[in-house]
Amino acid sequence: MIDTVAYTSLGSTVSVTMADGTVWSDDVSLPPDTEIRRQLSEWISDGGQIAPFAPVADPDPVPTSISRRQCAEELFVEGMISIDEAIGMAGAGTPPAAIAAIIDALPEAERGLARIRFAAGTYERSNALLVAIVSALQPGATGTAVDAFFRAAAAR
Repeated sequence: MIDTVAYTSLGSTVSVTMADGTVWSDDVSLPPDTEIRRQLSEWISDGGQIAPFAPVADPDPVPTSISRRQCAEELFVEGMISIDEAIGMAGAGTPPAAIAAIIDALPEAERGLARIRFAAGTYERSNALLVAIVSALQPGATGTAVDAFFRAAAAR
């Protein structure tokens, strides 16, 4: 016996919860040619309402941006830069030596914009330069590691 039905993020796919707690996924656009689809069709015919899709909020969302100060503090706390470099970065936007080396290794046409972007007061998570810098400072870093860096920095 069907207890509840709700749409999923996949269009006509629904999550069917039975009275015993069993959960099935099926497509309401398909003909009632299986037992679960027959039960679903009958449930709808009897007035059952399919609940709309309700996305679950991420309990630990990745911030879209962090301040230069937050970034400098996190780089320092994680041991990637010295305290003097963190102070220079937070105050004047001066790249620490390791970051300056990364920027200097860029093609000449990209270096100027990279320096300007690094000196910005806010760093966007979507900024490819910042992702490249964190990845270079943490060899083997993945997008998940960059997300973790942003979460930690935002908490500062």
